[in-house]
Amino acid sequence: MSTYIDGIHLDDEEQELLALLKSIPVGCSLTDIEISSRLSWWVPQVFGVSASLLSKGLPVCFSSSTGWHDPASPDRARFWHTNDAKDLDVMVRMIRQESEDLEEMLEGCEAVRQRLTTNGVSSEGRHVRLEL
Repeated sequence: MSTYIDGIHLDDEEQELLALLKSIPVGCSLTDIEISSRLSWWVPQVFGVSASLLSKGLPVCFSSSTGWHDPASPDRARFWHTNDAKDLDVMVRMIRQESEDLEEMLEGCEAVRQRLTTNGVSSEGRHVRLEL
């Protein structure tokens, strides 16, 4: 069942996550594993729903703008609801930096793709040796 909060349409998952994040004390956060355990979700689902809430204009913050977590690291992605504009300022900076990094990677992929298309792979799709 979907609903509207402040005129914003939310599906069931978005409602669940928002309610959970609002239920934790101000200044606290939950890890992706804690959320997935409480809501019986897959861990990657936590980031997707959080990103959806933020993209709809709801004050949800997270510590990783890609949702990636290094399994070897003890630090997990963290998620929280905020009423502090400074938290959102940090989110904006983090997302802009990540966007710039992703744009650079896309440019690199395009450059390599062009070289491979013109020099490394025949029109029949056979690979030929390309020294990079």
